[in-house]
Amino acid sequence: PVATPRAIPSGAIQPTPVTPVAPATPVTPAGPPARPAPPAPQVAPAPPTPPAAPAPERIQLSNDAPKLEGAPSAVIAAPARFTSGYGYRTSPSTNEIAFHEGIDIAAARGTPVHTPGAGIVTFAGVRGSYGRVVEVDLGENYRVRFGHLNDISVVQGEALKAGDTVGTVGASGRPATGPHLHFEVLKDGKHIDPEAVAGLVLFGG
Repeated sequence: PVATPRAIPSGAIQPTPVTPVAPATPVTPAGPPARPAPPAPQVAPAPPTPPAAPAPERIQLSNDAPKLEGAPSAVIAAPARFTSGYGYRTSPSTNEIAFHEGIDIAAARGTPVHTPGAGIVTFAGVRGSYGRVVEVDLGENYRVRFGHLNDISVVQGEALKAGDTVGTVGASGRPATGPHLHFEVLKDGKHIDPEAVAGLVLFGG
């Protein structure tokens, strides 16, 4: 006999219909990475402003200071000649390079040497390679020094007027090439070039 198909009773489990899955959306490949922005151009710093040239040194000189009637206006008023400047040079006594802290002025032995400004004698005597030397305080932290003198005309503590004689040209101290004045100018205890001092008359006045 042929089997009769059984009816599915009411309330029985029905198969869950399958919902079709939509195909995935294709991913668009990303383009090449963005190039970084170029660095900002470097601006060269402005060159530093060069310092202004220092003003010439100024001391109380015989040109504009009270002085003895008829007193000379130069350190050496007689004929003389410049023989060595301020700064590095080959020393004539050692033949080695050394710093020359003043200037040399050649003149005849015994030629008078004068202070260029009023001041007080702070030293008068013999000192090492300077030989016979005189130092004068001109005030305002300026001092002048006269070396290699043949003789000395002042004493320590003496007050001088511009143009007063402090001694005479000689060759005392370190062996020298001949009679001459070694002359120095100091400001605040430091040497400066006598030729750079405004208004200073060195010789021939």
